[in-house]
Amino acid sequence: MYQTSDWTNALIEFKKLAENPISTEAANFRLATIHQKLGKIDQALYYIDQALRLNPTEDTYIILKAQLLTVLFKYNEAEKYYFKAIEINPKYWSRYKEASEFFKQSHNSIDLLKVCRLWEKQFLFRPEIAKAYLWAYQDLKKTDSITYTLEKLQAKYPNQPDYFKELISIYLSSNQFEKAEKMVLHKYKNDTANIFYKNEIIQIKAITLMGANPKQENQFNGKKSEVYLKLYTENKYQILQILNSKLYFLRAFKEPWSELQNSAIGIFFDCEQNTNLIDSIYLLANNLGFPNYEIKRKLNETLGRKFYSKSNYNLAIKYYELTGELKLSNENEVMPYIFSLFAIQNKEKLSIVIPKLIEAFPFAPINELVNCYSLLFDNKKEELNTSATNVLRTRNLSNSWKNEFTCLMLLGNINLNKPSKSIPQLDQINIQNINPPYLSSFLSYFRSQSNDLKIKEILYLAQILGQLIEI
Repeated sequence: MYQTSDWTNALIEFKKLAENPISTEAANFRLATIHQKLGKIDQALYYIDQALRLNPTEDTYIILKAQLLTVLFKYNEAEKYYFKAIEINPKYWSRYKEASEFFKQSHNSIDLLKVCRLWEKQFLFRPEIAKAYLWAYQDLKKTDSITYTLEKLQAKYPNQPDYFKELISIYLSSNQFEKAEKMVLHKYKNDTANIFYKNEIIQIKAITLMGANPKQENQFNGKKSEVYLKLYTENKYQILQILNSKLYFLRAFKEPWSELQNSAIGIFFDCEQNTNLIDSIYLLANNLGFPNYEIKRKLNETLGRKFYSKSNYNLAIKYYELTGELKLSNENEVMPYIFSLFAIQNKEKLSIVIPKLIEAFPFAPINELVNCYSLLFDNKKEELNTSATNVLRTRNLSNSWKNEFTCLMLLGNINLNKPSKSIPQLDQINIQNINPPYLSSFLSYFRSQSNDLKIKEILYLAQILGQLIEI
């Protein structure tokens, strides 16, 4: 009956058995599990307490009691039973696993670490124990302990690629670039001729130059272009090898285009600034074969946005239009494309593409954007401010569109011919949200306010984007 889930008859039978002193302990345990399955937790607790009264050291009963208390969110009571089950049966692996899952569920990372230490003491250091350690350390934001655990894992299991990846990522995020390079070398077993080793090392060098954390000072920021060029010159042959590696492309199109700056192609792009070179890379990628259309479109969008951020609007338009019938992957790409058309005053093309974009993104405020850009380029500041403010007030916008219209509204307030009055919304703006073409105007405003912090942030962002702003 128990095996066939005939709970009604099973309850009747086990209640009879519970009256027999010989079978009462086991019967009460079965009655507890049946009521647990039926969702009758209070009755399940009653029967498991009867079983525990008869045998208080049976760890199976203790774990069921802990699980029932957990269902009732009585975490403080439940945790005592999980530790008691480990204490009674310390050689049973599942007791540690059950306890660790409970402490994750209750977000009690301190006691989870206690379980991990007992677990490791009994079974030595193993991957599953390490994962529990890492969960707790991540919850407690203990970066050093995360690093130590991963290093310990990598040392004990040197052939596991995931541990290398995690460690390299942590070293980069904490600006430990030398350790990251050593780990990459270790990952490829000192094979410095390996094309993937060379690629990862070049990417690490590129990240080093850029600064992994934009808020952190970087020794190369002051003269990034010269150091970047030196890196490129020293590694030009390696970069060429990478670009000509079919394996690299098949792998690269899955990741690096979202962070073009950090790839070997990003170094090429920044150092050469050469249209023919970009076309060559594009042709090479085409010849090697894009894995799918989405990746090809992403490449075009990335190059379009890249040229847009450097104010090379003709090339930005070229690559955006290579996405095919302007089938952009998301509406955020609409803004740089339309702005580029306004920047070169191609009103004929604007009249053709605007209906296509409205059809592709029917809920995006494209007509309003076109109107604001028209006012911006006609230098009608007051009307721009009114129009952008009205959009912000009347439309429910995503964050990216909200940022754009906020910038446009503020641009309508800035008078570059005389010192501007303080504009609270502008003073609070996140510099990362400013569209690249607006940086110069915002820089002038913050200079008029002697806001050194914002000035520094804008100059740093311009440097990252490769924009020339007059000092």
